[in-house]
Amino acid sequence: MKIKSISMVLMVITLTALSVSSHAETVRGRLDYQSQYGTYPAADVPVTLYDRYAKLRSYASYTDYRGMYYFYGIRPGNYTLEIWDMGFRYEPIRYGITVYNRPYTDIRPILLRR
Repeated sequence: MKIKSISMVLMVITLTALSVSSHAETVRGRLDYQSQYGTYPAADVPVTLYDRYAKLRSYASYTDYRGMYYFYGIRPGNYTLEIWDMGFRYEPIRYGITVYNRPYTDIRPILLRR
């Protein structure tokens, strides 16, 4: 009986550790425009997060009035961040990012030139 209860406790601990290690994260970052008049937030810019290996569209977002974008429920792994500066008239800007097993993955601010 004692061996069964110890093995049951070990199984519960293992399953808990596996579920904690693969939980979803929040990815956040900021876009700014730089022009001859200074730097200001890039509002309403489409931003997409793709799984780097599956080439599937994972999540889509827009920047808010502060130039901030957020992706919720992202699993740890490698992704491509795609920014559609100037609408859909030009090729998107792409950055490779890695999401770690932390509550937040902060992407350094990205400066878009006007």
